[in-house]
Amino acid sequence: MSKPIYFLFLIMMFQSAMNGQNPYEKIKPIKEEMQILPFGSIKPQGWIKEQIQQNLDGFTGHLDSLAPDLIIKDAIYDKDRLTRKIKNKDVGALGNEGDWQVQFLWWNSETQSNWRDGYIRSAILANDSEHLKRIEKYIQHILDSQDEDGYLGIYDNELRYKFDNENGELWAQTTLLRGLLAWYEYKNDQKILNAVKKAAANTMKGFPIDKSHPFYSTNPNVGGLSHGLTFTDILENLYRITNDQKYLDYVLFLYKDFSSQVLNEDAQYTKLLQKDLMLAGHERPHL
Repeated sequence: MSKPIYFLFLIMMFQSAMNGQNPYEKIKPIKEEMQILPFGSIKPQGWIKEQIQQNLDGFTGHLDSLAPDLIIKDAIYDKDRLTRKIKNKDVGALGNEGDWQVQFLWWNSETQSNWRDGYIRSAILANDSEHLKRIEKYIQHILDSQDEDGYLGIYDNELRYKFDNENGELWAQTTLLRGLLAWYEYKNDQKILNAVKKAAANTMKGFPIDKSHPFYSTNPNVGGLSHGLTFTDILENLYRITNDQKYLDYVLFLYKDFSSQVLNEDAQYTKLLQKDLMLAGHERPHL
């Protein structure tokens, strides 16, 4: 497998810093010797396939019926998108009153899409026809929910891309689009790829490169906001599929802005350069 592009960027940044250069200056990339195969190219057999099937027969294939309030009743990507009027949400967690409650507003996007992503991939690997049919209906529902401008997310027009504090914009998009890209690689259906590209284009317009600050927050303690750096997963995969440089340029922009903000996050560039600074946060860079 190829090294993650985010990881390669960090290597080049560290090399630039050691040489006294601008760490964000684009230089000749490190050549990748191997390429990632499309998801589903390699199918499991034996006990691994049996375990995946067992999971599908249990929790993996039935979270929607096990937790319908979180998965079914809150259509957070569709008719129940977040508005200014929504101040709290019951997601089965306990928390103190105050600003922390904003965390709970986007939680169901993570719950739903992380599960769907794993469910999609499990059904593909097991080649389970029943679950694949269920997923086909879900994918079509998501495509039908996409706005004309390409938006696939959890906020209404008044809120999206207009934040100065904790939010789940990029994180909610990431978890959703991961699953769509897995389905695209399985089906090789151009309309799915087009939907993801259109969604990414909407995001790149909503947070224009070098003209916006997607990771700005008046509060340094954030969760969904900083999770949003994983939108680079989507960009990396789109670059791998399309070979379009604009996706890599946006990866660099996101990490640059993430590192420039006042956030209590370990993975910011200047903190990673501090050899004696221990990792302490919820999100740790996987280096």
